[in-house]
Amino acid sequence: MSEISEFSNFSSCSIEIVNYNFPPLDEFLLLLNELKISSFNDELKTSVYTKFKEITNRLLSGRALDDDVAEKTLGYFKKCNQAGLPIEFFQSSPKRLLKIVKDYFEIKVILQAAIEAVIKKSPHDFIFVFCSDDKDWDEISSALSSENAEKVRRINRHTIRHKYINHSLLIFGPAYWFSEFLSFPCAEQIFIVQPNGFSTHKVIKRDIFSGPNNANNLWTANKTNISITSMQIDVHPLKGYEKDRPKEIDAITQTTLYSDIISVRSSIDSCEVIDKDGFIKYVQLNKNYLTISLDGRLGSSVFSGEDTFEDIGYIVSDIDYEDMTHEDVDNELKSQMERWKTPLREYGLNQGLVDQLGTLGSIKANIQNVRNWSKKNSIAPLYSQDFIAVLSFSGIGKEEFSYFFKLAKIIRSKSISLGHKKSDISKEIVKKEISSRLSNNFSLPSLLTIGNIKVHIIEPQRNING
Repeated sequence: MSEISEFSNFSSCSIEIVNYNFPPLDEFLLLLNELKISSFNDELKTSVYTKFKEITNRLLSGRALDDDVAEKTLGYFKKCNQAGLPIEFFQSSPKRLLKIVKDYFEIKVILQAAIEAVIKKSPHDFIFVFCSDDKDWDEISSALSSENAEKVRRINRHTIRHKYINHSLLIFGPAYWFSEFLSFPCAEQIFIVQPNGFSTHKVIKRDIFSGPNNANNLWTANKTNISITSMQIDVHPLKGYEKDRPKEIDAITQTTLYSDIISVRSSIDSCEVIDKDGFIKYVQLNKNYLTISLDGRLGSSVFSGEDTFEDIGYIVSDIDYEDMTHEDVDNELKSQMERWKTPLREYGLNQGLVDQLGTLGSIKANIQNVRNWSKKNSIAPLYSQDFIAVLSFSGIGKEEFSYFFKLAKIIRSKSISLGHKKSDISKEIVKKEISSRLSNNFSLPSLLTIGNIKVHIIEPQRNING
């Protein structure tokens, strides 16, 4: 039987959570929590906390830290000190955190321990390990003993998403991250490696999916007998490590802190973007993003994981419209429609206006109809010829016709949910605000607030040697 199939051999799935204890990480999290508390309502201190949170995120992904991460972090400390953060602040938690990062955060020891434990537990001659890119595989390969080198093979994201693996699959990262990534059981046996203390719930988001070869019959968690168990392993730190603090982090604090750390998107279904300040941000793969080119043109981009971002000035990474109300949506819709209604009223509702609309293609233009069309509480002419005529008269360009037809559809529709209306309208509000700012040569902040809409924007770091 082939190790990878077209789902035809799927019968069951077991998921085992491999929880590991790693003393340097335990101490790191205790210190990180102290830093989080001391950083409350202080932008500079919070930025230092965020730096260390990014480092933790990489470690949880099973990814090695860059060789110069300690030097870069220290360099960032100096910038914060120059910006007004007192040197005494760095002598407490940040100093010890940096020491742990520099001397004791060796991802290879975690990889070795986890792989050896999974090989022993797997009934197969070898296991598959998920690798998002060549760097992942290089790191894993370098951690393998000569005895295990032939027992580990790499597998990529596309295969996991679209095939069924008749074998054991190992993935590094908190189970929380896989609620989207594992949209259905993708292997006979899945091992998920995460630090002890993380929740094991919500590993699989959807437990109903098409049967073999996209057959009409549906499989469910009950039919597949999905088993979720856990095991625990101890990962011994490098020689020389001694815990600096005897205090232990309590379970509730640990859970809260972990939730904050893993709220950042992972490398599992995202790719990293280094922003202009050197912070790591994430954009989701195969998702359409509003982007602004270096010359200020608005467009859209889908990222594959191999992107350099060299031609992109800004990425709108998230539009948070949760605080928008029904009234906000209605007001914005009316405001947009006023762009063509106001010129009609200002011109005057007379036969001259009716005649002009007729020359522009209107088939129902008369004084009464035009009066109705121009009312603030009306929607738009029913016939497309009339709508195009009033848009043209009001100076709306052809490239925007489809936008106004879409707005009219949103207003008229009773089946479009408020959530969808918020989504559509907020995007247009954001585009309009960004266009206005760019036309006035304003730069875009990382967090832009427009009424009740919060817009998160990434400005990728430019290659100074490029």
